[in-house]
Parts: sequence; structure tokens; C-alpha cells
Amino acid sequence: MAEDIGMGPEGMVDPMDAMADAAGDAAAEAYNAVIADGGSIADAAAAGIEAAGAVMTDMGAPQDMVDTMSTAATEGINQAIADGASPADAFDMAGQSVEDAMGEMPGGPGDMPPGDPMGEPGPMDGGPGGPGD
Repeated sequence: MAEDIGMGPEGMVDPMDAMADAAGDAAAEAYNAVIADGGSIADAAAAGIEAAGAVMTDMGAPQDMVDTMSTAATEGINQAIADGASPADAFDMAGQSVEDAMGEMPGGPGDMPPGDPMGEPGPMDGGPGGPGD
């Protein structure tokens, strides 16, 4: 359950996970609403990408991060449409494209050094406050 709300080590909320969850939820809601109304996958994707971008911007994401998400989601949707994917599979393919792209961003999850993401010495770095202290 903790992973559903972006919980990090020891119950700390990871802001990146929380933003990803909120943006994903907004994208899913907008995407599914368009699909339910009989819209195309492309139109649903546009609505989902817009909703996710708005959430990310409201949560303080830099524009290059929003652009990376938008580009990756668009590429994933375009591939899904070319492959003849169902609306549900298309959404999943777009989401995977976004996850892959965000992990490759400088400073993204795939680029994180070991230890405390803020660079502060502490329990995550084997510093004071760690197990046995």
C-alpha cells in the first residue's frame, strides 16, 4: 500500500513518486473519460497527456520534465496505434514509455547515486542515525 502513495524508505514520502502517481492518475482519468465517450485513442492520449502535464506543472516539475513525459507518452501511443493495441494496452504502452524516459533523464531515478538523494550525510549514507547508532 505504501507504494501506492509514493512512500520511500522508512515511511518518507518520495516527492517524485507522489508526482508520478498523481500525474498518472490524472492521465488515466482523462484518457478513460474520452474513451468512454467514444473518442479515439489519439484523442484520449492528448487529454491524458494534457492532464498529466498540468499536474506535474502544479507540483513544481520543470518544463523539460513535462516535455519529456509528453514526448515519451506520445511516442508510446503512436507505437500502440501502429501495433493495433486496445485502448487499455495503448495506455499501458504510453505509461511504460514515460517510465523508461523519466528513468533516463539526468537526475531521474535511473541516474540517482546511492545514498541520500539530497546529498546530506545521514542514515542512507551509513552516517549518523543509521542502524546501530
